[in-house]
Amino acid sequence: MAYSEYIGRGSIRPRIVPSPSESERAGLKVGRLLCGSSTAWETFDPTLLLAQSDLDLVIMRYPSEQVGIAEKLSSQEYTCFLADTLLYLSVDLTGSTRKPSAVSNYRLSACASESRAPLVTEIFRGYTNHYSANSLLGGLATDSAYADWADSQSMADHKEFLQIENSLGQVVGIAVLDLEEEGWDELTLVGIVPQFRRQGILTDLLELLKERAGDRGKPSLVTSTQTHTLYSLRGFCDAGLRPCLSLNTLHIVKY
Repeated sequence: MAYSEYIGRGSIRPRIVPSPSESERAGLKVGRLLCGSSTAWETFDPTLLLAQSDLDLVIMRYPSEQVGIAEKLSSQEYTCFLADTLLYLSVDLTGSTRKPSAVSNYRLSACASESRAPLVTEIFRGYTNHYSANSLLGGLATDSAYADWADSQSMADHKEFLQIENSLGQVVGIAVLDLEEEGWDELTLVGIVPQFRRQGILTDLLELLKERAGDRGKPSLVTSTQTHTLYSLRGFCDAGLRPCLSLNTLHIVKY
């Protein structure tokens, strides 16, 4: 879930929507229970929405501090379990400076459409997210799902699909950005090619993205990742990003 989706949904009422792409890949009826940042969690009862749905699996994200949500879903009609946790991080760009090494060693450019899916598949092969937590989604490979999603995201006018090259012209990583919000640029997908990892490239890539966002007049850069991606989290922190939001992912399966 993009940061802008959660924050931007502030005033909407929670609702369940089908997810055709996930349903097609999984071979069952999958949907999302969408909630906004102003949801009244103390009184919100998700079972009222679930009772009106015929979906086999509903995926829900909610603030991690709302620890009572899972109990509300405990019944003989549903089984629900925590599938992962997304940590969102941001950095204030007002008055910030970039690292000279990032400027001299690497450059950003648009990623050709024919290169996107192969790069994303290579970078995220074997990666685990909430799909990996559910045996019902055993046929849904995270890398191919990310490749399809990233390619579709980059087709919008306010999205960018970038690659980062080293001084030898080798593509060492990718970044997908959402530029729509006035208050921030959002890095919705980022990854380093396996053979170039553990070299500090992620931090340098983030420095370049911070500079681009600042040049556009954006006051902050936001991104997210699963909490188990410790090396990525270290890279984000090295580039000055700090946690700003945590969302748990629940899978709710109807009997």
